[in-house]
Amino acid sequence: MRVLCIDTSGPTCSVAIMQEEALLYEATVLNKRTHSVNLMPMVDEAISKSGCELSSIDIFAAVVGPGSFTGIRIGVSAVKGLSFGANKPCIGVNALEAIAYGVMPSNKIICPLRDARNKQVYAAAFQNGEQVIEQQAVVLSDFLHRLNAFNGDCLFVGDGALINKQEIIGELKEKAHFAPPHLNILRASSATYIALKNKENAHDPKQLIPLYLRLPQAERMRLEKNK
Repeated sequence: MRVLCIDTSGPTCSVAIMQEEALLYEATVLNKRTHSVNLMPMVDEAISKSGCELSSIDIFAAVVGPGSFTGIRIGVSAVKGLSFGANKPCIGVNALEAIAYGVMPSNKIICPLRDARNKQVYAAAFQNGEQVIEQQAVVLSDFLHRLNAFNGDCLFVGDGALINKQEIIGELKEKAHFAPPHLNILRASSATYIALKNKENAHDPKQLIPLYLRLPQAERMRLEKNK
Protein backbone atom coordinates (compact mmCIF):
# COMPACT_ATOMS: atom_id res chain seq x y z
CA MET A 1 0.00 0.00 0.00
CA ARG A 2 1.55 3.26 -1.16
CA VAL A 3 0.27 6.64 -0.02
CA LEU A 4 1.26 10.06 -1.33
CA CYS A 5 0.36 12.84 1.09
CA ILE A 6 0.33 16.61 0.63
CA ASP A 7 0.19 19.32 3.28
CA THR A 8 -0.29 22.97 2.34
CA SER A 9 -2.53 23.86 5.28
CA GLY A 10 0.07 25.97 7.10
CA PRO A 11 3.19 28.02 6.40
CA THR A 12 5.15 25.03 5.07
CA CYS A 13 4.59 22.95 1.95
CA SER A 14 5.24 19.26 2.56
CA VAL A 15 5.01 16.10 0.45
CA ALA A 16 5.63 12.50 1.52
CA ILE A 17 5.35 9.02 0.01
CA MET A 18 5.08 5.98 2.25
CA GLN A 19 4.84 2.27 1.50
CA GLU A 20 3.22 0.52 4.43
CA GLU A 21 5.21 2.05 7.31
CA ALA A 22 8.40 2.70 5.32
CA LEU A 23 8.96 6.34 4.41
CA LEU A 24 10.17 6.43 0.80
CA TYR A 25 10.42 10.19 0.43
CA GLU A 26 9.64 13.41 2.26
CA ALA A 27 10.36 17.07 1.60
CA THR A 28 9.20 20.15 3.50
CA VAL A 29 9.90 23.71 2.38
CA LEU A 30 9.33 27.14 3.87
CA ASN A 31 10.17 29.95 1.49
CA LYS A 32 8.75 33.13 -0.01
CA ARG A 33 7.10 31.31 -2.89
CA THR A 34 3.45 30.40 -2.61
CA HIS A 35 2.24 26.83 -2.15
CA SER A 36 0.66 26.97 -5.59
CA VAL A 37 4.15 27.52 -7.06
CA ASN A 38 5.99 25.02 -4.85
CA LEU A 39 3.57 22.12 -4.72
CA MET A 40 3.45 20.35 -8.08
CA PRO A 41 7.24 20.48 -8.68
CA MET A 42 7.58 18.91 -5.21
CA VAL A 43 5.11 16.17 -6.15
CA ASP A 44 7.04 15.49 -9.37
CA GLU A 45 10.30 15.30 -7.41
CA ALA A 46 8.73 12.97 -4.83
CA ILE A 47 7.62 10.57 -7.56
CA SER A 48 11.02 10.70 -9.26
CA LYS A 49 13.24 10.35 -6.18
CA SER A 50 11.13 7.67 -4.50
CA GLY A 51 11.42 5.44 -7.55
CA CYS A 52 7.64 5.26 -7.86
CA GLU A 53 5.29 5.81 -10.74
CA LEU A 54 2.22 7.96 -10.22
CA SER A 55 0.13 4.96 -11.25
CA SER A 56 1.66 2.92 -8.40
CA ILE A 57 0.21 5.22 -5.72
CA ASP A 58 -2.75 3.48 -4.08
CA ILE A 59 -4.17 6.40 -2.07
CA PHE A 60 -3.68 10.15 -2.31
CA ALA A 61 -4.00 12.09 0.94
CA ALA A 62 -4.39 15.77 1.77
CA VAL A 63 -4.26 17.60 5.08
CA VAL A 64 -7.70 19.21 4.91
CA GLY A 65 -7.40 21.61 7.84
CA PRO A 66 -7.91 23.44 10.02
CA GLY A 67 -5.40 26.04 8.92
CA SER A 68 -4.91 28.58 6.16
CA PHE A 69 -8.05 28.71 4.03
CA THR A 70 -6.09 29.40 0.84
CA GLY A 71 -3.48 26.75 1.62
CA ILE A 72 -6.11 24.13 2.38
CA ARG A 73 -7.86 24.77 -0.92
CA ILE A 74 -4.58 24.38 -2.82
CA GLY A 75 -3.81 21.00 -1.24
CA VAL A 76 -7.34 19.64 -1.53
CA SER A 77 -7.59 20.70 -5.18
CA ALA A 78 -4.22 19.14 -6.00
CA VAL A 79 -5.10 15.80 -4.40
CA LYS A 80 -8.47 15.75 -6.11
CA GLY A 81 -6.74 16.28 -9.45
CA LEU A 82 -4.15 13.58 -8.78
CA SER A 83 -6.80 11.16 -7.56
CA PHE A 84 -9.08 11.75 -10.53
CA GLY A 85 -6.17 11.52 -12.97
CA ALA A 86 -4.86 8.25 -11.56
CA ASN A 87 -8.34 6.83 -10.93
CA LYS A 88 -7.40 6.13 -7.30
CA PRO A 89 -9.16 6.96 -4.03
CA CYS A 90 -8.14 9.73 -1.66
CA ILE A 91 -8.47 10.58 2.01
CA GLY A 92 -8.40 13.71 4.15
CA VAL A 93 -6.22 14.04 7.25
CA ASN A 94 -6.93 16.39 10.15
CA ALA A 95 -4.12 18.89 10.71
CA LEU A 96 -4.41 18.94 14.51
CA GLU A 97 -4.28 15.15 14.66
CA ALA A 98 -1.20 15.14 12.42
CA ILE A 99 0.57 17.76 14.56
CA ALA A 100 -0.23 15.74 17.69
CA TYR A 101 1.03 12.54 16.05
CA GLY A 102 4.48 14.12 15.76
CA VAL A 103 4.93 14.04 19.56
CA MET A 104 3.22 10.70 20.28
CA PRO A 105 3.47 8.66 22.41
CA SER A 106 3.49 10.88 25.48
CA ASN A 107 2.32 10.51 29.07
CA LYS A 108 1.10 14.11 28.93
CA ILE A 109 -2.10 15.57 27.50
CA ILE A 110 -1.08 16.54 23.96
CA CYS A 111 -2.45 19.90 22.88
CA PRO A 112 -1.89 20.82 19.22
CA LEU A 113 -2.45 24.52 18.59
CA ARG A 114 -2.57 26.45 15.33
CA ASP A 115 -2.74 30.21 15.13
CA ALA A 116 -6.20 31.15 13.81
CA ARG A 117 -5.62 34.91 14.08
CA ASN A 118 -8.16 37.32 15.56
CA LYS A 119 -7.04 36.18 19.04
CA GLN A 120 -8.13 32.61 18.37
CA VAL A 121 -6.44 29.24 17.93
CA TYR A 122 -7.42 25.98 16.32
CA ALA A 123 -7.08 23.52 19.16
CA ALA A 124 -7.76 19.99 20.39
CA ALA A 125 -6.43 17.72 23.13
CA PHE A 126 -5.41 14.06 23.13
CA GLN A 127 -4.68 11.77 26.07
CA ASN A 128 -3.37 8.22 25.68
CA GLY A 129 -4.16 8.36 21.98
CA GLU A 130 -7.79 9.41 22.51
CA GLN A 131 -9.24 12.83 21.77
CA VAL A 132 -10.43 14.38 25.05
CA ILE A 133 -11.23 17.91 23.83
CA GLU A 134 -12.89 18.27 20.44
CA GLN A 135 -11.24 20.28 17.69
CA GLN A 136 -12.42 23.86 17.64
CA ALA A 137 -11.64 27.45 16.72
CA VAL A 138 -11.54 29.03 20.16
CA VAL A 139 -10.22 31.92 22.20
CA LEU A 140 -7.05 30.55 23.82
CA SER A 141 -8.05 31.48 27.37
CA ASP A 142 -11.26 29.45 27.04
CA PHE A 143 -9.31 26.40 25.85
CA LEU A 144 -6.80 26.73 28.69
CA HIS A 145 -9.65 26.97 31.19
CA ARG A 146 -10.98 23.62 29.96
CA LEU A 147 -7.51 22.07 30.21
CA ASN A 148 -7.21 23.14 33.84
CA ALA A 149 -10.03 20.73 34.66
CA PHE A 150 -7.80 17.77 33.69
CA ASN A 151 -5.30 16.12 35.98
CA GLY A 152 -1.80 15.85 34.57
CA ASP A 153 0.66 17.92 32.60
CA CYS A 154 0.02 19.27 29.11
CA LEU A 155 2.36 19.16 26.11
CA PHE A 156 1.76 21.99 23.65
CA VAL A 157 2.84 21.72 20.03
CA GLY A 158 2.28 23.74 16.85
CA ASP A 159 2.79 27.33 15.80
CA GLY A 160 -0.03 28.42 18.09
CA ALA A 161 1.90 27.04 21.06
CA LEU A 162 5.00 29.00 20.08
CA ILE A 163 3.14 32.28 19.54
CA ASN A 164 1.14 32.02 22.78
CA LYS A 165 3.76 30.45 25.03
CA GLN A 166 3.72 33.15 27.71
CA GLU A 167 -0.08 33.18 28.04
CA ILE A 168 -0.10 29.38 28.31
CA ILE A 169 2.53 29.40 31.06
CA GLY A 170 0.69 32.20 32.85
CA GLU A 171 -2.49 30.13 33.00
CA LEU A 172 -1.21 26.57 33.52
CA LYS A 173 2.05 27.29 35.33
CA GLU A 174 4.12 24.12 35.89
CA LYS A 175 1.55 21.97 34.07
CA ALA A 176 2.60 23.53 30.74
CA HIS A 177 5.29 21.84 28.65
CA PHE A 178 6.34 22.57 25.07
CA ALA A 179 7.54 20.39 22.22
CA PRO A 180 10.96 21.07 20.66
CA PRO A 181 10.69 23.83 18.02
CA HIS A 182 11.23 21.51 15.05
CA LEU A 183 8.12 19.52 15.99
CA ASN A 184 5.89 22.59 15.70
CA ILE A 185 5.97 22.13 11.91
CA LEU A 186 3.42 19.73 10.47
CA ARG A 187 5.26 17.17 8.37
CA ALA A 188 3.53 15.24 5.61
CA SER A 189 5.02 12.00 6.95
CA SER A 190 2.93 12.30 10.14
CA ALA A 191 -0.19 12.83 8.07
CA THR A 192 0.74 9.86 5.88
CA TYR A 193 0.88 7.53 8.90
CA ILE A 194 -2.63 8.64 9.83
CA ALA A 195 -3.86 8.15 6.26
CA LEU A 196 -2.47 4.61 6.27
CA LYS A 197 -4.10 3.87 9.60
CA ASN A 198 -7.45 4.98 8.16
CA LYS A 199 -6.99 3.56 4.65
CA GLU A 200 -10.34 1.75 4.83
CA ASN A 201 -11.97 5.19 4.82
CA ALA A 202 -10.45 6.23 1.48
CA HIS A 203 -13.10 7.49 -0.89
CA ASP A 204 -13.95 9.05 -4.23
CA PRO A 205 -12.21 12.42 -4.75
CA LYS A 206 -15.59 14.14 -5.08
CA GLN A 207 -16.04 13.54 -1.35
CA LEU A 208 -12.81 15.28 -0.31
CA ILE A 209 -13.72 18.58 1.34
CA PRO A 210 -11.81 21.20 3.34
CA LEU A 211 -12.12 21.42 7.13
CA TYR A 212 -12.21 25.10 8.05
CA LEU A 213 -13.83 25.02 11.55
CA ARG A 214 -15.01 28.58 10.96
CA LEU A 215 -16.18 30.73 8.07
CA PRO A 216 -13.61 32.58 5.94
CA GLN A 217 -13.12 36.21 7.02
CA ALA A 218 -14.92 37.63 3.98
CA GLU A 219 -17.98 35.51 4.75
CA ARG A 220 -17.89 36.49 8.44
CA MET A 221 -17.72 40.17 7.48
CA ARG A 222 -20.64 39.79 5.07
CA LEU A 223 -22.80 38.13 7.71
CA GLU A 224 -21.86 40.77 10.28
CA LYS A 225 -22.75 43.53 7.83
CA ASN A 226 -26.16 41.98 7.13
CA LYS A 227 -27.16 41.64 10.79
